Amino acid sequence: WHASPRNKSDDVLKALARSGGMLGFSLYPHHLRDGSGCTLKDFCTMIAHTADLMGIDHLGLGSDLCQDQPDAVVHWMRNGRWTRTEASGGGFPPQPAWFASNRDHRNIAEGLKTTGFADAEIAKIMGANWLRFFDQGFGGSEAVRQ
Repeated sequence: WHASPRNKSDDVLKALARSGGMLGFSLYPHHLRDGSGCTLKDFCTMIAHTADLMGIDHLGLGSDLCQDQPDAVVHWMRNGRWTRTEASGGGFPPQPAWFASNRDHRNIAEGLKTTGFADAEIAKIMGANWLRFFDQGFGGSEAVRQ
């Protein structure tokens, strides 16, 4: 969908689904087609394509929303791997207009509905899949919620 060191190939995504894993969709502009100009429609279309590839039960939001972080953090993240060696380039780009802060998750839910997702599928993507995944991996939602 967009060439970025952290984005994964279709083969890796299929393998992730087969293993019971989860994919969290990043909203960090350097990971999105058209960067800060990525439209909500394009973002939700990417999710729909990935749902066809992996199945709805393996999808969630990973956000990568980095509000109020210093620009030095973006240099570190842009390497596409966890290292403190800084990559060249500028600081944080502006978020897409439809996801300017953590209060804008509702825009994604509305975009998913417009894209054709059913309410139950939207609930899974918006958080229910992560809760199930954590329940299975960490022994119950009570432990996760604490």
